[in-house]
Amino acid sequence: MPGQLRRLFGKIYGGLRVRELVLLAFDLTKTDQAFVADWVEKSYDPARPGSLRESANRYLANRIPLQNYISSQFLCPEVVILNPIPLSRINKLLSLPINGDEDLAVIQEQLRARLPELGAA
Repeated sequence: MPGQLRRLFGKIYGGLRVRELVLLAFDLTKTDQAFVADWVEKSYDPARPGSLRESANRYLANRIPLQNYISSQFLCPEVVILNPIPLSRINKLLSLPINGDEDLAVIQEQLRARLPELGAA
């Protein structure tokens, strides 16, 4: 559905428009505290008391270690690294200009088309 990015992240970014999607690579070590959680668990009803706490508890309860994550396990996976990562271990692989109205499937297809540039085809 068009505009999925804006709907998913609108609460966080408000009126800001997404202009670029950046693919980063992290050189993680065994001591890094990296997890995958489902971003949609952050949704809550501000009119219902305790909803934010319940949402935070669901989000934390469903996280799994990154090395145990299986693709498509979550609706909207979010990688969370709890410890600082030095910039020397972070690499920008590519950037994709977007306007925020694209369908997520279109963006995924554009990313797949660019993967050969990275030797990851």
